[in-house]
Amino acid sequence: MVPRAVVAVLRESGGWSLFGVQIAGSTRYVEVRFLTDPGCSRLLRSGDPWPAAFPQCSSPVEIVGKVRGLGVTPSGDTLVGVEFEVPRACFELLGRGMAWPSIDPACPPPSDS
Repeated sequence: MVPRAVVAVLRESGGWSLFGVQIAGSTRYVEVRFLTDPGCSRLLRSGDPWPAAFPQCSSPVEIVGKVRGLGVTPSGDTLVGVEFEVPRACFELLGRGMAWPSIDPACPPPSDS
């Protein structure tokens, strides 16, 4: 079975430690990529909120985040990358190319809360 979305990028931002003592925690992000209808790429820009308001830009999985990547496949479909924050436990389980959503309970679905 082909996954409907795949993990493409794992990124950690911020955080600060002094002599091995964590002073401020880092924030962990995952970017998942998926295909959507042709024409969607013309309607979006990097940094736009996801889900998009355009019917051409539907998602095969429920994702809430920011658009980070856009492309067009040779067949004309739009490739969309959406980034969102994940907990440390989830981040440590994920790897590039893994299917999203993860079935592990450490990886709750992203929300806009």
